[in-house]
Amino acid sequence: MKKVNELYKDQRFVNEDIYVIGTGPSLRLFPTSFLNNKFSIGLNNSYKFVKSQIIVTIHPDLHYPFDEEVDSIWISKYDKCKKTLTDEQFKRIENKFYFYSNDGKPNTAPANEPTNEGRILEWLDNPTDDKLYQWSSISQTAINLAVNLGAKNIFLVGCDGGPILGNDHVDNQHTRWKGVDPDHRYRQYREGIAEIRNRLIEKDINVMSLSPFSSLVDIHEEFTNLCKIKNVSHLIESKEDISPNQQKSLIYTLINKLFK
Repeated sequence: MKKVNELYKDQRFVNEDIYVIGTGPSLRLFPTSFLNNKFSIGLNNSYKFVKSQIIVTIHPDLHYPFDEEVDSIWISKYDKCKKTLTDEQFKRIENKFYFYSNDGKPNTAPANEPTNEGRILEWLDNPTDDKLYQWSSISQTAINLAVNLGAKNIFLVGCDGGPILGNDHVDNQHTRWKGVDPDHRYRQYREGIAEIRNRLIEKDINVMSLSPFSSLVDIHEEFTNLCKIKNVSHLIESKEDISPNQQKSLIYTLINKLFK
């Protein structure tokens, strides 16, 4: 098993810029040519829109392109891969992936909330074996990875922390709210990024968000304007919610229908 800390031997990115590419709706309008020849860490299926050298995902079962040739480095949790992939799929990725862990302390989060065993800010201070911060969003894990690679400036692209005009993502990928209001979950995304950013200020490492918009005053207006100019869809609805409780409810619904 290759662990993520093996990547830290590469010193090319010490005091350099690293871009973290999310799949928020602003990526639909971002001038991706700007990212050419820049080192980036992609999240989930962002690789469909931006070619990144590294991809981080907590759901390889949903995002890894098993039917394509892959030349990017992929990073995930070993136990998550073992749990969600078939034996055949796991054999295909076992020697290609680098694995991280977020086992730091007992999980004390209430039901339907993100587990907090990996919400450990001390891991941002110095590389700690294969440990990476993980709480409410995989973007937080990617920032920790960028820090461990030596980044001086970390730029977030498509990490919107909320919907824009009903759009959750750049495309129609799934949502996973785990039984809570989406605004609550988005607030946690932002909270996690903010606490990481605040910690990194002490280390003189900058975390900044880039957007295709010319103003922060009314991004909905900006979003609409750019959609028209670029001739892209104003609304791409998300796929079904894949939260565990939602899946259970669906099973119960089907059973009830069968026995009525």
